[in-house]
Amino acid sequence: MSDDDIHLREKLVQPGLSQEEDRIHSQAMDYLKKSAGKGTSWQKVCDGLKIADAELKKIILDDFVKITIAERHFQGSVGLKQISKDLAIPMDVLVKAKEEMFAEVQAVSLQAYHLTRKPGETKH
Repeated sequence: MSDDDIHLREKLVQPGLSQEEDRIHSQAMDYLKKSAGKGTSWQKVCDGLKIADAELKKIILDDFVKITIAERHFQGSVGLKQISKDLAIPMDVLVKAKEEMFAEVQAVSLQAYHLTRKPGETKH
């Protein structure tokens, strides 16, 4: 996979946050990293994340769970049950996020493939 393909995939996945939303996202991710797994339930951690824009809050929580899965499960070989125990994130949230990650990778890869090919071109 070329660097151009990787950058194209990143552009297709990014939600296109504004500078202010990006700042809020960064601060929220710091909060979640510090708060998750400190003996507090996942619901209380989520409730403590004070963001007026419900859609942005949903994106941030989704990003946190998926980044956690990527770092701890895929890169660190930590099982989802252990992540659930360590961070008090319910298993159904982790399983759903993992399934979404696979679906997103598949969809973005297919989209990137079609965007980088000329009509009628096939590569082997």
